[in-house]
Amino acid sequence: MDKLSCVWISLVALLRKDFVEELRAKYAMGSLLMFALVTLTVVSFAVGAFHPDAAIHAALLWITVFFTGMSGLGRGFVKEEEARTAVLLRLAATPDTVFAGKLLFNAAVMIAVTTLIYAMYIVLMGISGSLLLLYAVMLLGTLGMACGTTLLAAVVAQAGNQAMLLPVMALPVLMPLLMVAVNASRIALEGGAPGEMLGLLAFLASFPVVIVAVSLLLFEYVWHN
Repeated sequence: MDKLSCVWISLVALLRKDFVEELRAKYAMGSLLMFALVTLTVVSFAVGAFHPDAAIHAALLWITVFFTGMSGLGRGFVKEEEARTAVLLRLAATPDTVFAGKLLFNAAVMIAVTTLIYAMYIVLMGISGSLLLLYAVMLLGTLGMACGTTLLAAVVAQAGNQAMLLPVMALPVLMPLLMVAVNASRIALEGGAPGEMLGLLAFLASFPVVIVAVSLLLFEYVWHN
């Protein structure tokens, strides 16, 4: 069996393990969905009597997405340390495979939760505009968020599972992404066309690529130390 096949088998096995554990315990999805539901409910009551403009809606939407993600994205590595399976994982798979598996799992969970947030925000807040374009912006931003926090989640797990460290560490890394995502979301809510935000969409698409490249260079050191 060649090296590529071994990597692929390890990656599939890691993803299967994480999804099976999630279906059994509902660590990530449970906490993320509950946080998103409570946050959106509070936001809808807080602004129900007002008529926020597109900029306010965009900001509220991404505040919800960011803090929802921070409430559960760190669990992927923390649960390995808590269950004492991190040592076995280091022996069974290469660092790049572990990183790819955790990243794909985080991305899948966040895309599912972001889709729910998107649908609930439309229903509760009655927003209009280029909603399909808004959804595309949210998916790109969510993918960038998952990429930007996977390495940081490994660092947090190594630092004694200090969950509160993740949003503190992630905010400086994700700030450019969030600023661009909020701006692109505002344009979409105002009914703008894709041509009006080509530069913003290009940034959102390239951010995950750059972050993953940097993370792959650093992850082996973080994972083995």
